[in-house]
Amino acid sequence: MRKPKVSIIMGVYNCQDTVEESIESIIHQTYQNWELIICDDASTDGTYEKVLPYLKHDPERIRLLRNEHNQRLAASLNRCLAEAKGEWIARQDGDDLSVSTRLEKQVHFLETHPEYDVVGTAMTVFDESGTKGVRSLTSEPDRKVLARGTPFCHGTIMMRASAYKSLNGYRSVKTTRRMEDIDLWIRFFKAGRKGFNLQEPLYLVREDEAAFQRRKFRYSIDNAWLVLKACWLFKLSPLDYLYALKPVIRACLSPNLMRLYHHRKLEASMLKRRTIRGE
Repeated sequence: MRKPKVSIIMGVYNCQDTVEESIESIIHQTYQNWELIICDDASTDGTYEKVLPYLKHDPERIRLLRNEHNQRLAASLNRCLAEAKGEWIARQDGDDLSVSTRLEKQVHFLETHPEYDVVGTAMTVFDESGTKGVRSLTSEPDRKVLARGTPFCHGTIMMRASAYKSLNGYRSVKTTRRMEDIDLWIRFFKAGRKGFNLQEPLYLVREDEAAFQRRKFRYSIDNAWLVLKACWLFKLSPLDYLYALKPVIRACLSPNLMRLYHHRKLEASMLKRRTIRGE
């Protein structure tokens, strides 16, 4: 089977304590025809300096861009996309990790399933105290999922470069701040494209105390607006419109209640996985 180049795009901001481990997880992939394009979004800590040695280690495959001022993730990812040369585009965040076989298995899936434009995976959730569980989404999501949540875990995806290009990448506007992926999926399904989620956890997502601290009420309003937009655009049922209240209600919860909420979701996901496997 041929081995097309994969471009991994990574926007980083103030993740000096995690970015090295994240990069190492790409370097140690079993699939080796890749390039890693990192855009530092004007970090105020030592993130940029932590990445620099990797350019000397592997200058042919690792590139580093830097924004003069903070522009948020969508703009950073668009800069990476403009530099990408791969046939496939994979995502990763600077505080997360990829299992060593991630790229190999996603490339194999897309090579053998030309009807799909994107493939995501399940995720192992972890924090400073260790592994918390596995989060997985439905194998073949459709546009109706957009009312209830995300169809793909953004950090896990690998997409055909031609699909990214046809969608004009990410929209870097006020209403998509921290919701650039939801906006992308609305346009993805509107274009009639299909995606799939592998149920194997090939990605490790860091969900620590800092993650809860970053969540702000205004981002939840943006999320609610995008849910309403999806419901209207895809002519979903009146009941689906009620899901626009979900991100707003979550934003009103205390960090402790949010942790409990996510813990319950993980437990439900793990129970579903065990039921499917007949355990």
